[in-house]
Parts: sequence; C-alpha cells; structure tokens
Amino acid sequence: MPFLNNLRDLKRIVWGKTHLYSVRLDGAPSPFNNFLPAREIEIPSSSVQSYTFAVFLSEYSVPHKEEAKPIINITMYDDVDLTLKRFLEEWMEEIFPENGSYVSTLENSVKTLYVQRLDNQREVVEQRAYTVYPVGRVREDLNSESGANTLQMGFQVVGILEV
Repeated sequence: MPFLNNLRDLKRIVWGKTHLYSVRLDGAPSPFNNFLPAREIEIPSSSVQSYTFAVFLSEYSVPHKEEAKPIINITMYDDVDLTLKRFLEEWMEEIFPENGSYVSTLENSVKTLYVQRLDNQREVVEQRAYTVYPVGRVREDLNSESGANTLQMGFQVVGILEV
C-alpha cells in the first residue's frame, strides 16, 4: 500500500509560504525603524555534524552538535536616498572607531534582528530575536534593468533571545 493514498490527503494540509515573514532591525533609521524591507532572508537552522573516531581497526561516527553560530543573509530593498546602505556602513564604522584603530566591544557592536513567520491570515506563528553584527561587505545589486535597488548583507549571530 502506498504511503500517500490520494491527492486529497495533500489538499488537507495548510502549507507554509515563503513570502509570509516580517523582519525588523533595532536601530534602523526612518522609514525603516519598524520594518526591514527584506526581499529574501536565509536563516540556517539546526545543524548536526558527524564526529568520526577510530577504535582499534574500525572507525565509528556519532552525531555531534555544531557549536558555531550561523550567519543570516538578507537581501533587502533600499530607498532612493540609500538610507539602509548608509546605515549599514555607519554601523560597521562604529564597530571599528577612529579609522579602525581599535575594535568596539561586542556589547557596543550588536543590534537585535527580529524575524517573524506568519500564517495565511498574517498572524505570527513564530518569532525569533537574534543578536547580530554585520559581516562581509554591503553588496549592491545594480544592473541595466528597471527595478528596485537591493542590498545584500550577512549578519553574524552571537545570541538568540527569548521573545
């Protein structure tokens, strides 16, 4: 007997949608202080690695929890004034004050990034708050097509807060 008997079983499931999310970054300037216009967000979730060890003439593998914190990658829209681009660049300069003479403390370098998953009625199903700082470069997507200005930025997660 097949695992899936008929298509009605599939139609009964309320499937999650990739476009139902909301993002906010503390400290973002107006008009983005209440929401971050994220076009795409990539959040690595739980990760289990394999740890291999040798005993006598045999090798064995066991599950091993990955301890490294993930990097959240966001592609976001920006306005004509480049408000978000300037905000991200200023944030990175604050991490390395006085032309990079020293590095700010982690406490002064991080901001809180909120990510909400929504259902079809736009009710919050899950909300997570990540303590993050920017990593890499602010990347602009410019091309010859008529479209919205977008930026890409990675955010290193250093903590996950209870909300």
